[in-house]
Amino acid sequence: MFLSLGIVLATFFQGELMVVFGLVFSSLLLLGILWWKIKSSRFVFELFTYCCVVIVGVLLVLAHDVRNHRGHYSHLGSIHQQKEVALYYLKINKVLKSTLKTQRFYAEVIQLNNTSTSGLILLSVQRDSLKINLTVDDQILVKTTLDSLLKPLNPYVFDYSSYLHRKQIYEQLYVRKGDYISIKDQTQTFKGAINFVHKKINKELQEAGMSVEDLGFLNALLLGKRQFLSKDVIQLYATSGVIHVLAISGLHIGVLLLLLRGVFQFLDRWKYGKWLSSLCIVLLLWGFAILAGMSASVVRAVTMFTALQIGMSFNKRYFILQTIFSSMLILLIANPFFLFDVGFQLSYAAVLSIVLLRPALSDLWMPKNVVSRYVWDLVTVSLTAQLGVLPLSLFYFHQFPILFLISNLCIIPMLALLLFSGVFSIVFSLLGLPVSWFIALFSALIYYMNTIVNWVSSQSLFLIQHIHFSGVQLSISLCILGVFIFLIYQFKWRLFYLTVLLIFTLQMSLFYYKYSLENSLEMIVYHQYKKSKLLVRKGGEVIIFSSDSTAMKNDFLVQSYQNKKGIATVIRKCSIPTLFSFGDKKLFVVDRDAVYNVPYFTLDIVLLRASPKLNLERLISVLKPGLIIADGSNYPSYKKRWELICMQQKTPFHDTSKKGAYLFKE
Repeated sequence: MFLSLGIVLATFFQGELMVVFGLVFSSLLLLGILWWKIKSSRFVFELFTYCCVVIVGVLLVLAHDVRNHRGHYSHLGSIHQQKEVALYYLKINKVLKSTLKTQRFYAEVIQLNNTSTSGLILLSVQRDSLKINLTVDDQILVKTTLDSLLKPLNPYVFDYSSYLHRKQIYEQLYVRKGDYISIKDQTQTFKGAINFVHKKINKELQEAGMSVEDLGFLNALLLGKRQFLSKDVIQLYATSGVIHVLAISGLHIGVLLLLLRGVFQFLDRWKYGKWLSSLCIVLLLWGFAILAGMSASVVRAVTMFTALQIGMSFNKRYFILQTIFSSMLILLIANPFFLFDVGFQLSYAAVLSIVLLRPALSDLWMPKNVVSRYVWDLVTVSLTAQLGVLPLSLFYFHQFPILFLISNLCIIPMLALLLFSGVFSIVFSLLGLPVSWFIALFSALIYYMNTIVNWVSSQSLFLIQHIHFSGVQLSISLCILGVFIFLIYQFKWRLFYLTVLLIFTLQMSLFYYKYSLENSLEMIVYHQYKKSKLLVRKGGEVIIFSSDSTAMKNDFLVQSYQNKKGIATVIRKCSIPTLFSFGDKKLFVVDRDAVYNVPYFTLDIVLLRASPKLNLERLISVLKPGLIIADGSNYPSYKKRWELICMQQKTPFHDTSKKGAYLFKE
């Protein structure tokens, strides 16, 4: 816990690596002195120990930050900071989900001009139908400039640059087709070898008759590659509350662990059978991790369930908890940035919740029938796992599928058969054996799973969306869950009163947010390429004005705003008014007609859209606006000229393509 606190603090800590190392060394030295001199003062010793662990957490982040390594490309000052054209020698590290126009990769900078370097970048390559697609371990040579990852230009949307920073990626390159040279190299990394095996598996199964859609599911379930699934499929599974099925996570490794424990159960009768059984299970789990490419999520899940298997061998709950936390400690030491990964947080929250809460829930009913006992076990596992991840799910995804229990009860038993048929399909195809039976079973299971997911996702009344859940409310909810667990195992009135107080605090936090929302105003002039969009909120009522009627339904900008603010419905209008007031402000819109004769109003803001042909000096002299905004629907050359005129006229100018969306609150 205190190591995690140090990792979080390190994200705001700006200091030299040696300074922190000195703090750690002096702290450990002082810790030894305290232990030797003040053995009786346990409180002082423990307090100082916790402080030392926090500092170690800070040190871990600084030590793992690639920008602190001398060989990182960011230390080549003039090229990196002044954005000079340079020769980049790159090696493909990972293939990402591509678009119709570009392929996207993580690439390692092996050499910059004549200097050997290290570090990952985001590489976008324009598609070329005449060239073979790049893959892992391919090397290219390109002469271009390095660009920084930009923050999103619109508020409340997903910050992809921060997400990449957590993965130690800070720059990007965009390469046009034909502007790079492919370099042949016989050396193959572990990732390249795994990628070659994955390609062979896909080729063999496709030739054996597996459909492209089923192949996409097999890649997601067993090979850790979700980029072959369509956005519609992913959205359906997210809506039905079983999105975790489509990515190798704790659920898959947990199901695999249960299958392997059943297979090797006969060894428990031997003298050292438990140890031999655990060894076989652990080896097979890590074999599956290697097949799946040893991605971060797979390694985390296998490490966690390896520790869980060791803990279950001793059949003691406290030992199980110790092994789970030990695996978490090992992973954070190996890579402290795992702490900020959503999958890491959800996996450990679910497993800890199952281990701590499921026994108490299972004791409420002890069914004698085998089928009833199996169903009750599934219910208790699903409920406790969902309770553990609920605060995090609300915070990150802002939705709650009420029918999650039905989805999990139907799909989790099917997942064991899917893994079984999928693994045998892969093994038999690689060995050249007949595989049609396993392909048919896998396809049938995928069909029935999709049928269930489609039905559940179509029940829109049972999906609560756009739930506002802030960081403060997340912290309070996690405290409630923690105190509740202590209360179950040892009832104390102090803990009971604390639980009631925390629940009351959470309610007051929600009521205060609702009150502040109802008594506030907000306006956003969004940035969209070749489009105009305005959002006006008065209390809980939101109106969207847009020039594009085709993208009104699935608008991620509006959905992101609804999730952040917790607003279920919005009023959508396909035209943008010329004049409207907002609080004590008046906004006037000048479009391509360039009509701006408004003699009876004092205007605060003028919005220029659709590239109007106008005399801006005359507009400023007539309307005397306090601010001029130019959105993404205008030509860049027009905006450049308008900015110069505004500088001469000493009128504030806001270009959304440079400064981002204009946000006004009251």
